[in-house]
Amino acid sequence: MSPAPSVTSVGPAKPPMPDQRVSDAVGKGSPSRLGRGCPLPQKDRKVDPMSFPHLPAGALCVLVGPPGCGKSTLAARWPDSWRVCLDRFRELASDSEMDQSATPVAVEIQNLLLEARLSRARTTIVDSTNLETRVRADLLARANQWRRPRVAVLFDVPLDVVEARNAGRERVVRPHVVRKLHRLLPTAEQLRVEGFTAVHLVSDLTTSTGRSR
Repeated sequence: MSPAPSVTSVGPAKPPMPDQRVSDAVGKGSPSRLGRGCPLPQKDRKVDPMSFPHLPAGALCVLVGPPGCGKSTLAARWPDSWRVCLDRFRELASDSEMDQSATPVAVEIQNLLLEARLSRARTTIVDSTNLETRVRADLLARANQWRRPRVAVLFDVPLDVVEARNAGRERVVRPHVVRKLHRLLPTAEQLRVEGFTAVHLVSDLTTSTGRSR
């Protein structure tokens, strides 16, 4: 197997953001804060000397994982303006993150923001489950159109951990839905074949200095 292609930064170099360890994002804190669909309040954010994964300037970073795995908690480690989130857009449209009838509007909002940010080479975090191949293919096509680096963060969190976190959330997803979505988790190799220029496993990020695959 040939090594994954190297990632070339797009746009002018910027000083690194204050680094925050992913282990804080996915392994600490009360269960009710994990995967709620909204970032942590500013006062709850911890800043540590190092942060992983490092993102190239202008990259599209796609978080991949079921509800309750810690995606939104990790997304909160980056600037709020980087984050696009269907849950948030459903809430803006209907006052409820759970209102699936607002999903088409939420998708339109997300697509508009993706185009606006990618066209300007602004680093963007897609904070949704992104477990369906067709959804990831659309995101990759948008990044390719603007020739942006394509990074995936795969939340390879065990099912029992995800179920426990989900049970402790304010917005609980039905257990059978969580199990169904967990079965859709791709492998790192699958994501690389799809076209991501770097794939980071959360299990690696919480136990090492952040290897990419």
